[in-house]
Amino acid sequence: MASDYINLGEIYRDRKNLDVADQMYGKALEMAKRLNCPDGLAEVHIKLAQTCVLRGNLERAQQMLETALNFDERSGDREILAEAFRTLGEIHELRGELEPAERMYKKAAEIDDHLKSQHGMADDWTKLASIYKARNDVSKSRSLWTRARDIYANIGMPYKADQVQSFLDTLKSVQ
Repeated sequence: MASDYINLGEIYRDRKNLDVADQMYGKALEMAKRLNCPDGLAEVHIKLAQTCVLRGNLERAQQMLETALNFDERSGDREILAEAFRTLGEIHELRGELEPAERMYKKAAEIDDHLKSQHGMADDWTKLASIYKARNDVSKSRSLWTRARDIYANIGMPYKADQVQSFLDTLKSVQ
């Protein structure tokens, strides 16, 4: 049931209805606490951190992620850990801290590669490509975004493939 609230929260988050997303995540958090479920607690804290990032509250997001990582150490869910590192990378990137952002994205990619998570790898490569673009490394950006676009297309996520294609299109003006 907690996962249902998490899924609903993601739908509302994607639609930018962050207040309702947080309500759904709050219900999931209550359930995870009642069940003493470290996986659920870690995942909900990551989702809450992501809404904090969207609101621009990076300090609170980082606190939530640190809490999630503490729960994840007990749970051992590697997918959740990869998502936490990816979100920490986003926080660093938003702060203009490219080195720590790159480290976090690479940690997420290492986990996703080990898990053979195509979706996770595509997400990681998309994030890493943005770091390389910020450093004007067009070749690395193009390579990673192309790989990510192709994976998204192959796993049935054409909207993500189109989004990454739009990133690739921006590189034409950089050359």
